[in-house]
Amino acid sequence: MKNKLFLLASFAALTISISANTNTSELEKFNSAKSSVSFTENKGQISDQNYNPRPDVLFSGEANGLTFHIRKDGVSYQTSRVDSWKQQDENLPEGMREEGKTDSVPDQMTIYRTDINWLGFNRDYTIENGEAKAGFNNYYLPSCPDGALNVKSYSDVTFKNLYTGVDLKWYEKNGELEYDYIVAPNTDYTKISWEIKGADRITIGENGQLIIETPLGNIEEQAPIAFQGETIVEAAWKIDGNKISFQLGSYNENEVLIIDPVVRLWGTYYGGAGGDYGLSCATDASGNIYLAGLYGSLDGMATTGAHQTTFGGGSFDAFLVKFNSNGVRQWGTYYGGTRADYGRSCATDASGNVYLAGYTESTIGMATTGAHQTTYGGGSYDAFIVKFNSSGARQWGTYYGGASVDYGISCATGASGNVYLAGYTQSYTGMATTGAHQTTWGGDMDAFLVKFNSSGVRQWGTYYGGTGVDYGYSCATGASGNVYLAGYTQSYTGMATTGVHQTAFGGGGSDALLVKFNSSGVRQWGTYYGGSGNDKSFGCASDASGNVYLAGETSSTTGIAATGAHQTTSGGGASDAYLVKFVDCTTLFSQDIITACDSYTWINGVTYTASNTSAKDTLIALSGCDSIVTLNLTVKPNDKSVKNSTDTLESSEVGAQYQWLDCSTSSFNYSIIAGQTGQSFIASANGSYAVEITKGGCTDTSACYVLKNVGIDNPSTLSDVKVYPNPTSGKLTIDAENYEGVEVHDVSGRLIIKSSLNIIDLEEQPKGLYLLKVNANGTTQEFKVFKE
Repeated sequence: MKNKLFLLASFAALTISISANTNTSELEKFNSAKSSVSFTENKGQISDQNYNPRPDVLFSGEANGLTFHIRKDGVSYQTSRVDSWKQQDENLPEGMREEGKTDSVPDQMTIYRTDINWLGFNRDYTIENGEAKAGFNNYYLPSCPDGALNVKSYSDVTFKNLYTGVDLKWYEKNGELEYDYIVAPNTDYTKISWEIKGADRITIGENGQLIIETPLGNIEEQAPIAFQGETIVEAAWKIDGNKISFQLGSYNENEVLIIDPVVRLWGTYYGGAGGDYGLSCATDASGNIYLAGLYGSLDGMATTGAHQTTFGGGSFDAFLVKFNSNGVRQWGTYYGGTRADYGRSCATDASGNVYLAGYTESTIGMATTGAHQTTYGGGSYDAFIVKFNSSGARQWGTYYGGASVDYGISCATGASGNVYLAGYTQSYTGMATTGAHQTTWGGDMDAFLVKFNSSGVRQWGTYYGGTGVDYGYSCATGASGNVYLAGYTQSYTGMATTGVHQTAFGGGGSDALLVKFNSSGVRQWGTYYGGSGNDKSFGCASDASGNVYLAGETSSTTGIAATGAHQTTSGGGASDAYLVKFVDCTTLFSQDIITACDSYTWINGVTYTASNTSAKDTLIALSGCDSIVTLNLTVKPNDKSVKNSTDTLESSEVGAQYQWLDCSTSSFNYSIIAGQTGQSFIASANGSYAVEITKGGCTDTSACYVLKNVGIDNPSTLSDVKVYPNPTSGKLTIDAENYEGVEVHDVSGRLIIKSSLNIIDLEEQPKGLYLLKVNANGTTQEFKVFKE
């Protein structure tokens, strides 16, 4: 059986702008245009001047090329076709005009309208607008020179009680134009019907869709879905000539019923008498669609004036074709030499250019003069990539390959106009640049990734593979110029980085592979993805939030699905498809450099009593971007010996520094006596004292000792208050007459305890010095207390 390729277009994921004029008089002017669409040239672009067939048009909108007009008695769909093109240079830059270059623009067009007219509906229905969009539009048409002003746009619109007990709501969902018939309880849904005018034929397709055939292509409404809550109701289209209605299975007439069709604009075959395969499609900012693949037919592919209008030879030619948003072919071209040529991928850039990538046996016809590689490298195949402008004129093309076999499988463009080519190779030279991530061939088959600028000059190229077989099947660009490479591998080492989702080969014949490079070609991370079976990846994509997605096939029964995701278990066949989402992040590596005395308790909860440079700890982030911290700990010994008596503190550390601390004052006044042996301190007054010893970079403070009956009598303010034990390991007792309470402050002055109890608990507080303010006998007395 002959193979046929096809291209299916649905609406882009954009909010439909349904325009309504809130000013009645201005609305009449806005809708007074004749029953056709007028096109004018505006800086080289053809613009729709808002088709307004009759004054009964209430709302107009467009969804990816389908212009629709909701009237008082139905809806109209407008389609168009470019019948001929012309060349002009008016909108090209001056330099390009001087070079004699031109641009293709539509010359003659055909516009066609299909009307959907409701039958037997209530003429007194009301309209309920959805959420109003920001801003408004002003229209100035030949039919209303004063303008239709302040035209608001809405996210949806509902016709209330269009049929008795039935509302009709138009809206956008999942990128497609939808309308719901909302049927109230105990309402006869069979009243809903309409006629179609302007169709050549109306049929029901093999998937239950309603097919409206027109001279400019098909408009399809997918098989209707009806439901009540979570209960699906059997639903189908019913055709009687050009009259359409619904046919439903059994349902609960006492509950609300929703009938939900989806409008699809067009679908088309693309092929001739041979075998033709569509392998890739891409869109541009103007809503055009490109289809690429390999073409075995000798005709039906290329348009007049295209880059290559005839089949080159061999079993296949690569091909590239452009459609506008209405499915109208703009141009199509073969791309191939005298032997087999395979188009595998296409991508567009922000300037409207389009790239075609693949692999070829042809030794001529693929590269342009001055390109990166103008001659065939050798082996069975060379990869290739070629750039066309939006009119289908080739800008440059290059081979990419060495002396062995090289396959170009995927291409992707970046925000700066760069383009990436990915694939796999057995060539051990010609693929990698000096200083790249991997400059040498790993063995057997390696994946590769190469970056070109918009002029086709190679920026860098790298192998990516180990000693096994490694395939690159997809590349995608992300934020900040990053690029992702996906495929699958049989290499057990060299493919994954530390701290990623899966650092080790899962088993089986192969694991899927995903790796991220920055714009300079430096690897950021790489991960395996697979279980004990065979796992492969054929596609990857990124989103605006920095997430990256991987798709492929697997025979693994574990290691693929996440807990709760859509399907957590294998379907049981030879292989299952899979889709996985990664948070794009780079594992951060840092070093915690610490000097401590005696011992140190690190963030991992371990207390180290000796120096350590091998401990590691992973800081797990909720987003999945973990950080790995390495400990660089130096522990210095703190040998000290403090002797104390009731009135003297002594130390005999050789080479130590001493600081004598008065614990009963809020600030320490002391002097440093260095390099002496046998230091002693004799208190000159009753109080609490300590000795601080520093040696070898380590400092420690002895406990605060209470020295009494030395030098002079105890001050009266202290005679009737006792605080003990001091130092303390946790609990303090305050003994005082007429005791009113105490405040406990740390050395920074922060209040940590306020209590009227006589026993104060410091067990939960860290070691160190504390200031107690004791209120007794109508006075406040301060004490320094040391917690061991």
